[in-house]
Amino acid sequence: MPRPLFVTSTGPHEPPSVAPPPCPEAAATDSIFRSTDGVFKWVQPDISEGSPWHLDRVYKLVDACKALPDRTERFLEGLEALKRHRANYGPNGIQYLQILWWEWPCERWSELRNGCEMNFLVEPRSNLDEPDPVLDETQSGVADEFVGELCALGKLGLPPTQKDIGAITPLFLLPKPGQADQWRVLGDMKKGG
Repeated sequence: MPRPLFVTSTGPHEPPSVAPPPCPEAAATDSIFRSTDGVFKWVQPDISEGSPWHLDRVYKLVDACKALPDRTERFLEGLEALKRHRANYGPNGIQYLQILWWEWPCERWSELRNGCEMNFLVEPRSNLDEPDPVLDETQSGVADEFVGELCALGKLGLPPTQKDIGAITPLFLLPKPGQADQWRVLGDMKKGG
């Protein structure tokens, strides 16, 4: 009979325990770089179910879930996330961006599991001195209309003070190919932080 993954404690204050078998070969096969005439190339490890790479992530997931009140549910969700992540390396290429929250530092697990902003690891720069891109009259009208729509939808507005500005995203416009007088409005998130 297979051993259960989660063993509940008998004492009132003892943490739940789990003892996954060791998987020392997983670390050695995780990232493989090979050199061919001075050129380094990443070679994908075996990520199939039951491989050392896969088992290493499952054991880390078990370990990360053991302190959670809903550990069984989170563990099953994690297995599904791992399955989606592995599908990105299949013959069809990237299918669905999947973050394996337990692979990050433990202080980030909660926000990664429950959803967070894209810039959760760094405080965004506030580039108030960044000059706006030069727009012609048509582009300026399109940008004004776009910003007006965002304000009307409640997605954009002025902060109470300049200190409250979290990030600045310069806008620029590109003409849509084959569509005369149509523009694509883009935000330069790299410059805007």
